[in-house]
Amino acid sequence: MICLDQQLLTGMTSSTFSWSRPLQLLNRIMDLTGQTIGKYRIYEEIGRGSISTAYRAINTNLGKSVAIKVLNAEFRNDPLVVSIFHDKAQSGARLNHPGISQIHDLVVHENLLFIVTEFIEGQKLSDIVENEGPYSPNEGLRLLEALTDAMAFAHDKHIVHHNIKPHNIIIDPSGRPIIIDFGMAMVGLTEMLPSQDGNIERVRFMSPEEIEGNEVDFRTDLWSLGVTAYYLFTGHYPFDGETPEEVKEQIRVRRMIAYPTEIDPSLPKAIDQILGHLLALDPLKRDPSAMHVKQEIVDLLELLSDPNASTSSSPDQPERVSPVWRLPKIQRRDIGHYRLLELKGTGSFAMVYMAEDQRNGRLVALKLLKPEFGESGIVIDRFRQEAEFAQRIRHPNVVDFYEFGVAERRGGKDLYFTMEYIEGPRLKDLINEDRPIPVRRALEMARQMALGLNAAHQVGIIHRDLKPANILLDKTGEIHIADFGIAVASHLTGHRMTETGQLLGTYAYMSPEQAEGQEVTKASDVYSFGVILYELLTSQLPIENGPPLVMLKRITKDHPTPFPEELGIPTELQKFVMQLLAKRPEERFQSAEGLADAITEIKEALD
Repeated sequence: MICLDQQLLTGMTSSTFSWSRPLQLLNRIMDLTGQTIGKYRIYEEIGRGSISTAYRAINTNLGKSVAIKVLNAEFRNDPLVVSIFHDKAQSGARLNHPGISQIHDLVVHENLLFIVTEFIEGQKLSDIVENEGPYSPNEGLRLLEALTDAMAFAHDKHIVHHNIKPHNIIIDPSGRPIIIDFGMAMVGLTEMLPSQDGNIERVRFMSPEEIEGNEVDFRTDLWSLGVTAYYLFTGHYPFDGETPEEVKEQIRVRRMIAYPTEIDPSLPKAIDQILGHLLALDPLKRDPSAMHVKQEIVDLLELLSDPNASTSSSPDQPERVSPVWRLPKIQRRDIGHYRLLELKGTGSFAMVYMAEDQRNGRLVALKLLKPEFGESGIVIDRFRQEAEFAQRIRHPNVVDFYEFGVAERRGGKDLYFTMEYIEGPRLKDLINEDRPIPVRRALEMARQMALGLNAAHQVGIIHRDLKPANILLDKTGEIHIADFGIAVASHLTGHRMTETGQLLGTYAYMSPEQAEGQEVTKASDVYSFGVILYELLTSQLPIENGPPLVMLKRITKDHPTPFPEELGIPTELQKFVMQLLAKRPEERFQSAEGLADAITEIKEALD
């Protein structure tokens, strides 16, 4: 425990330094390089912040390198800052953990107040990622495991860092991460430190509650850990902009540039799940503790080491329910020759409207890129590719594509494309009625789905997110497959195309190879098709639902639940569905080709 003589602490407030001294003079006084302060000889400055300046020094008594953090001159006569600096040092000195830089001493020497800590030989995590690129999944997860262990230790002692970021993490020569400045953030001094709030590097790691000036606790560290993990795996910040205010706005609405697996499809999809929890806007919806996060990481590492279930999965998130309302007349604006009439749904990248083509009065579905992404090259490329794929598929059982357009508007341009407007329920809405679809009706729906899916496969497009929510029924009951937003050309299956905030595929309908992060093929769509057909016939999923990491083992190892005998599903139909749900892709139909014929044969056998 550090104990500082109260008279010495009080004496700091009567320092000869004055708030009125010119900044240039203060900076000159703070240049301590080459000086000896007591038993510490200072060699070089290693960091400068708003409150303090850090130096590498030598303890001349022991010949040992140390780091010293000297309170900046302009704060030495401020009782509040000196007191907080002292209290933070005392609390930080309680942290004796190999993953946390140890505080050795708090020293008053003449007119200087400084903290002495161990000097960590190594590189900042931020420098490593910037110079060498993102970490691999295994390396990154092991680093996060060590970080969460250190954070859990500190949080257990009710000490919060308040500034977790790659710049405050040193990787020592053995590869071990060490957190520096734990507990040293000068929380509550933002009014005195406007530059902190306007520093874009700092803002990128701020939590929503910090931005709004609300109370902060250990969950604030979890948010910053989530941003750090995102940077670790992708080399990007999840919330970014040209100015601190732009970044803050992205954080306030949780407008992430992309999920990690959208940037690097080789990453395990459970990383999206872990980061999704850490980056919840509501602090109460984040993980309950750093130790809980560590356990999730340990579980994922265990799965990664299992050759039979080598990677994680994406979470089976509930469908995003968007409000549907008629636009007030004042909001009914024109985009090109289309007039927006009704908002049908919204996502992270785009909004879907019912619109009127004013040239012929036809109703269309218009997908409009959100204006805030109008300058984002990666988002625009995704949007264009979705339109390109939709345009290549022409079939009565696929939503028809009309045109892609760019329309001028005040302050920018609107990117959009239009499609056939289907006025009717989704297949999901029928399934949600919680009763099986009669066998013959289910088979006819499946036959039409198979024809539409085959049309996509014939032009080399894999849907990758086939599910009841993406299948529409028109007024006559005909099936129409929609939403090729994360589809991919079969020769480019490593490239990920999806809307920000959405994962690659929906968990319950995902094939085992997708869940393992392996290459997807047309047979992956066939598996999803099989899940839908099973659900139509039983109103249940073939694999019991559960927590994501538990579900991974089930989807890759467990056999589908047998059909309930009381439903009386014909044996041949049961065998057909189970073939579609085979764990090994080569044991399924290799594409949708032939599915419709097989279903027709089963239907005829029932008559």
